[in-house]
Amino acid sequence: MGDSSAGTVLPATAAARDRLVAAAIALATGHGLDDLAGRLRRAAAPDRPASCRVCFLGSFSTGKSHLINQLLGRPMLPVGEPPTTRAVVTVRPGDPAADGAGVRHCDAPWLREADLELIDTPGTDTDPGDAPALVAPGCDVAVVTVRAVGGLNLQERELLRDLALVHRVPVVLVVVTMLDHLRGDPAPVLARARAIAAGVGPAIEVLPGPSGDGAVPARPADLAALRRRLAEAARDDGRAAARDRQIVALLTAACAHMLALAGEVEAARDDAGAARARARIESERATARVRWQALRVDLDDRRRQARARVRAAASAPWDETAAEIGRLAAASADPAACWREEVVPLLRRAAAARLAATGAALDTAFGADAAWLEAGLTGMIGAVAGLDGARAAADVEGALDPPADAVRAARRWGRMLFEGGALALDVALALTPLAPLNVLSVRLWEHLRRRFGGGAEDGRRLVAETAAHVLEGFAAELADGAAERADAMYGRLAEAAEDWHEAWWRTRLALWEDDGEPRARGRRLRFEAGRLAAEAAALAREMGST
Repeated sequence: MGDSSAGTVLPATAAARDRLVAAAIALATGHGLDDLAGRLRRAAAPDRPASCRVCFLGSFSTGKSHLINQLLGRPMLPVGEPPTTRAVVTVRPGDPAADGAGVRHCDAPWLREADLELIDTPGTDTDPGDAPALVAPGCDVAVVTVRAVGGLNLQERELLRDLALVHRVPVVLVVVTMLDHLRGDPAPVLARARAIAAGVGPAIEVLPGPSGDGAVPARPADLAALRRRLAEAARDDGRAAARDRQIVALLTAACAHMLALAGEVEAARDDAGAARARARIESERATARVRWQALRVDLDDRRRQARARVRAAASAPWDETAAEIGRLAAASADPAACWREEVVPLLRRAAAARLAATGAALDTAFGADAAWLEAGLTGMIGAVAGLDGARAAADVEGALDPPADAVRAARRWGRMLFEGGALALDVALALTPLAPLNVLSVRLWEHLRRRFGGGAEDGRRLVAETAAHVLEGFAAELADGAAERADAMYGRLAEAAEDWHEAWWRTRLALWEDDGEPRARGRRLRFEAGRLAAEAAALAREMGST
């Protein structure tokens, strides 16, 4: 492509961007605005490699590592049950002898020719470090793997929204794995996934996975199509341009924030005025801390209410399921076959539905309480500092990650899984020691089979009693687990909100520190930030025309 191609960033433009970002980081650091400097530093990622980075994300055991192995044509990464990926692993083109911590090298011709990095991540439901938030902002392509059985659940839809709308990853792909586990035509499953993905973001693409065991695909044509799509993304100059525009937009917002801080400091006409202004802001901060503690008390009350809701959802009576099992057992001449062929699938479906209901109860409660806390934080700061809530939120946006980011991080980390998939109970068994559910294992099936020898009537009674035991035990374990998850989610949300609150005041007070004359520092900051803002605006215009 020539320099005039749409979406191409000229080398001179890239150099100007890097220079302005470095100057903004130095300016913010020199005036004690460490939170602002940190955000610019994270966004700019100056050491980012030139290769196209492809991040593989999704719930545990949806086939991320397996799919990477198939793309590479060799078993580079461990796969299997339980989850095998414990940390982020990057596979790059090159000599395997150069492998290091968290980095593997592969000499596969396709990987080298496409100039790709493939990044494997732990399951989004098993990694408290929140892998999407850590790796997605620096990715050019995000591949979200979902099981064919169960489809896109609520957590996966939320992940897609974050990738497309929050992290603004240029290319987001959904790959439907394990299509060979379906009994019928996969076309309806793919059509449904495409309809759901289109509702999240029209640019999100859905592709069939190659399926099959090991590195050899069962559907070679689908593997070839996925390789072509990733290679196309690597050749797309627009991905670099989109990332650069994001950086320049953040730089512009940061300059505006520094100008606002400088203007507040310069408004103090003399040393006495500066001392009074600092004292006023310190007083406002102390008031805000008291009000924040009151918000935390209210949040703790909401946490207890959420615990009660999820416990109630998990412990609801199993009347309909028990009645259906009773009908199945009564109509069966062979209780053992009834248990294996009819009751066990029914128990799996009932458990999946209960997991979904419990997860939805927790998600609904947490979502409402997180929105309440976000509004309360910005409203409280606005009231204390003499700003309206919208101004308080906008005022800090250029300096800090907005409070909504903390909310989303806690929500992703804590969201319940298994919303209705047929494999829900199997997943629950793999994750947690739900002892009563072991009756569904092969070993206990053998134990039950021996007991079914006592006659048809005894067998029917055994079916009903065992099913009731399974459901009661499952509900008890689920209620405890959901309550613990609610505690963890709300605790993380409170910590993130408190960090955000402290950073807001720390940023506002930075120019009023005792070392140096605040008004002189304000004038210098206004001059330098104004110059940077003008250059950033000119750069943004230039990027728009290239």
